[in-house]
Amino acid sequence: LDGSPLSLLGEKKIKGNYHDARSIDNHGIVITTSNVNTDSFTSELYRWRPQYCGLNSTAYEALAKETALNETESFMEKMVKDLDVELDGNCDSIFQVASIQSGDSKEVYDSNLLGNFVRVLSFDMDMSTNQLTNEFTTSSSGTFAPGWPDSIYVSQGFAGVVTIGHTYDPSTNRWKESTFVSAFDINITGSTPKPFAIVRAPGRPLNKFATDLYDGHLRIATTTFDWSNTDSTTVNQIFVFQLPAEDQGREMKLVGATEHLGKKMERITAVRFRGDRAYVVTFEQIDPFIVVDMGNHSEPKVIGELEIPGFSQYLHWIQLEGKMFMLGLGRQDEDIKIGLFDISDEKNPVQSAFHLEKQASSSAGSDSLAFRYLPNSQLLIIPKREWTWTAEGNFDGFVVYSINATHITPVHEIQHADSQSIYRGCWYNAYLQPRSLVFQSKLTTLLSHSVLSTDLGTGDTLFDLNLDTALNNTECHGYFW
Repeated sequence: LDGSPLSLLGEKKIKGNYHDARSIDNHGIVITTSNVNTDSFTSELYRWRPQYCGLNSTAYEALAKETALNETESFMEKMVKDLDVELDGNCDSIFQVASIQSGDSKEVYDSNLLGNFVRVLSFDMDMSTNQLTNEFTTSSSGTFAPGWPDSIYVSQGFAGVVTIGHTYDPSTNRWKESTFVSAFDINITGSTPKPFAIVRAPGRPLNKFATDLYDGHLRIATTTFDWSNTDSTTVNQIFVFQLPAEDQGREMKLVGATEHLGKKMERITAVRFRGDRAYVVTFEQIDPFIVVDMGNHSEPKVIGELEIPGFSQYLHWIQLEGKMFMLGLGRQDEDIKIGLFDISDEKNPVQSAFHLEKQASSSAGSDSLAFRYLPNSQLLIIPKREWTWTAEGNFDGFVVYSINATHITPVHEIQHADSQSIYRGCWYNAYLQPRSLVFQSKLTTLLSHSVLSTDLGTGDTLFDLNLDTALNNTECHGYFW
């Protein structure tokens, strides 16, 4: 890049709301979601409609079924047109709704299966300039998803669309929260992503790190909440599902599951998978750090556990002095806690170092893109925020830490605005998400209302770009809000 303005080579308008994206080799994957308004179809089926007045249950069901069948074709044609679905003469690229249901006629979802449509779109990023300008070609597939979209997991030619919903259990007459994963094969270069499997697990995952594909098996870590259980309102488990072969249908088979992870009343606050191991943090009063052996798909089991104050929200494995460690970022009381776990002895993990940032918070615990670790220099870079409700002691910026096997030491603080300006300043009503970039030992940080460049060696500021300098002060907003 020579600093000249960027030029638009091509664009593609996609129906729906942007949800997530990935790049795999020379292919781009974009995930969108669309809400489907089914009222025009279902409004005439409700029992209270006047045409059903005086009918018994059998007569009502017969008339409602006839009404639905008469309206199905026109509704589906309109829905396909509005969603701009690429069918290519068939429905091979769309999950059949019947595949999402278990076949139990008593099974009921709290939201209809057509309520959300999730599209998985792929395109070749190596297209020529002429192709980008004149014929930006894409291919897509999709699924109707119960509940609402939660996260996307992409790995090894596999894309899993994770949604959260509820199912009704007739045996207990209660609704239960469930996780649904619709799996797509994105491994065929240049071909349309193919839907091939579906699975449902109890509870809900914490985030995108709670789903993992390994050795032909999908592992999902969830917490199930049961507020009516006075003994413990939570159950934390890892479920293992086997991906089906071509002749085995569409449903992933449950082959193994852990017992409850952690103590009573605790919930999962962090999880990472690495090969045949899972690392889980649960929390209610203390922080159990748990090591799970996932080597036997049918019998995952806890092999190590450590209890310490506070809890981790994000886990990141690193190597120091030839040994494996897990770096944890989370909370202890009102403080940021950075903990270093020595996992070289998996049966006896230990916390070899920790550091607290008093009365501060960091969004990197819930936003992994704000977390950056540099393995060669053993430096950790995370955003930090302090708000005192006064003009003194406020901070918004980044902190650089030096990490070794026994110590976590702050080396640079990068302040994006001074305390007085944070408290009394006039700011635009939008802000940048915290991100950091490193190139040739120069750290660029983007946060809130400014972009800074810092020399990682000395901590000196190389440039400071305030994005709100031209703000019309007649309309002011707070720094954080």
